[in-house]
Amino acid sequence: MLPTLKHDFELRRLIFGLSAIVGTPPGAMPAAIAEKLPFVMRELASVCGKMREERLKVLKDNEEHLAEEAKKRAGKGAKEEEEEEDEGDGFVDDDEDEEEEDNEQAVMNKLRKFREKGAVLEGGKADEEDEDDDDEDDSDYEYTGGEMAIYDSALDDVDELLFVREALEKLNAADAAYTSQLLSAIDSEKLIAFNETMRTAQELKDREEVIRKQCDELDEQTGGNMRKKIGDDLF
Repeated sequence: MLPTLKHDFELRRLIFGLSAIVGTPPGAMPAAIAEKLPFVMRELASVCGKMREERLKVLKDNEEHLAEEAKKRAGKGAKEEEEEEDEGDGFVDDDEDEEEEDNEQAVMNKLRKFREKGAVLEGGKADEEDEDDDDEDDSDYEYTGGEMAIYDSALDDVDELLFVREALEKLNAADAAYTSQLLSAIDSEKLIAFNETMRTAQELKDREEVIRKQCDELDEQTGGNMRKKIGDDLF
């Protein structure tokens, strides 16, 4: 068995590599590799299943995330309406006065702590911390400025599951008997799961695109980075 794979990049790279081997015409296949084709086919089915599970999990997380944000915004709208009604009755809420006093006290406490730590903030350590904070505040830092930057590839925009399906369809069109022989290397139960993965690959991509669009719209409305990784790097 292959070692446990934890990262989306590793799964995608493995899927593309195994697909390239499987999609090679029999006549162009080196004998040493041809002997390993049953193993290659089983592993391809396995990693495709893992990728589908990861993407479905992330898709579900994002769908729940959008639902929570919609609920929060609906609640916020209702609260604003109540506040407008309270302002219209001409009375001042004692609780609001107390809350304002608490906020003022909290601001004063923060100012006092800031003055006490003034010496530290003037040192070089503060500059380093500011730089770290800038990186953390950059919503795209993890994907464009961190470790993931070394993984940029022309395949980033290629759906790996559709890539496998298209490679097998092309191979089957050229030699159906050979393709059937390759698939026979997969256990019956796992073959059913693999066929399901291939059958629903386009459906999965379409669902991801819908959620990605909704997340982008929410980003524009809130001015924040509400979207998690999907598809290109697991939302």
